[in-house]
Amino acid sequence: MNGTPPELAALRQTLAQTQQTLAASYLAHPNCRTYLNARSALVDQTLSSLWSAADMPARSALVAVGGYGRSELYPCSDIDVLIALEDVPTPALAAQCEPGIGQFWDRGLASGPSVR
Repeated sequence: MNGTPPELAALRQTLAQTQQTLAASYLAHPNCRTYLNARSALVDQTLSSLWSAADMPARSALVAVGGYGRSELYPCSDIDVLIALEDVPTPALAAQCEPGIGQFWDRGLASGPSVR
């Protein structure tokens, strides 16, 4: 990540507030499917912002897998993502990926990343 633009700095707070709003909405009108889809969409938006700001190779992709990939992101679930690369990651490329993954954690997303 090149610096921390203000919009990225606010992501952690926005994420926490929106998750609280989703939880309150669920308690008022319990619908598991609506809640799980909304939570997955929130994480999609957050990860999209982080990925866009990351200094990743042009031919790489961030892929949702597991429960998150199925839009079944439960409150205490980790966020399983796959970073797909065109080539076998060299030590330099692996080091380039680490700050991006760190940003997930820094913004309050307990991720379970894998790199392929």
